Amino acid sequence: MKIELAGNFPLSAAGRDFVTEQAERKLGRFESRIRQADITIDDINGPKGGSDIRCLIRARLNRLPDVVIEETAETVGAALHALDRAVHSITRIVEKRRSRRRRGDQLQLAEPRIA
Repeated sequence: MKIELAGNFPLSAAGRDFVTEQAERKLGRFESRIRQADITIDDINGPKGGSDIRCLIRARLNRLPDVVIEETAETVGAALHALDRAVHSITRIVEKRRSRRRRGDQLQLAEPRIA
């Protein structure tokens, strides 16, 4: 899984490492399913202040639709809640795919009844 970090919010090297480590830790269980995770952290309001840190996560999944999550908060740490939401969305997509496959296998195994 490749993790790309971008955006106009000034992050120190330690801040970039923190964001990358959080992404690897939280998305790591889907490593075989995620081709790339793009994380964009932007300061929406600039020097005005307020809830203005936006974290946009785009997880590009293998043979499944992309997951795009956006979170806006006052701090980068709070905006990284988007990672938890991304994990939840990816889990739902993967489970839905598994249940469809199981249902499809069961339907194919059943023999048609002739009356």
